[in-house]
Amino acid sequence: MHLPLFSPSSLAFIRRQWLRSKSSTIPDSDRFPLPRPYRPSPWQRWRTRQQLAKLDERQLKDIGLTPAQARQEIQQAFWR
Repeated sequence: MHLPLFSPSSLAFIRRQWLRSKSSTIPDSDRFPLPRPYRPSPWQRWRTRQQLAKLDERQLKDIGLTPAQARQEIQQAFWR
C-alpha cells in the first residue's frame, strides 16, 4: 500500500516512531517533573495571620483552633 507523503496515517506513524526514539533517551524524571508543593509567600502568611488575629473564640472553635494555638501561630515571624 502506498501512502501519500502527508496523509494523516503516515504522519501518525512518523510521530509514533519519533516518540519511541525520544522515550528511550529521556529519563522519566525529565519527561514528567513532579509538581512543586504549594508554599505561600511571606506576604500571604503575614496577611493570613493578621486575619487569624481578628477571629473571636467562637470563630476559632469553628476552624478547630484554640485561642492558645491561634496566639502561637500569630506570634510566628512572617518568614516562617
